[in-house]
Amino acid sequence: MPVDIPEIQFGSLGDALYVDVQGRPTQRVAATVARVVDDYLSAHKETAVCTIELAGADWIDSTFAGCLIGIYKRLAQRGGALRLNHCAADCRKSLAKMHLHNFAEFTETPAPRGLRTLPCATGDRPTPDEIRLMLAAHEELAAIDEHNERIFGPVVNMLRQQLVQEAGES
Repeated sequence: MPVDIPEIQFGSLGDALYVDVQGRPTQRVAATVARVVDDYLSAHKETAVCTIELAGADWIDSTFAGCLIGIYKRLAQRGGALRLNHCAADCRKSLAKMHLHNFAEFTETPAPRGLRTLPCATGDRPTPDEIRLMLAAHEELAAIDEHNERIFGPVVNMLRQQLVQEAGES
């Protein structure tokens, strides 16, 4: 039975970064997307733009959404922009439920040629680094407003406890 290892594709869209999450905007791809964006930002000290392809996505999970907020903030510090490409109506509703419908530009740009494929290393049990990523993502979501604090605050607390337990087991 083959193991389901998600992949992303990435490349350049002019001077901008283009990342295709292959219809899976979840916790399983968030760390890889964040790492690709960090590498891009390290190489581009000037205004940076990142396009995240969401074609085929009906929803976005909370970890991925929180990571998008972190990406948006890093881009905005440079006067850059985050673009969500081919974001379907249901996907936009998912973002709106998390109070995230106004932080990115919505675009309908064709994919560039020459994309590279990158597997996303995830397992059945999250590693401490993955838990830290999930924690940071949910802290971003909880910080947006009181509604999000009520929804995501308990998740933040649970992830913090999980990190403490992981540290105790090491």
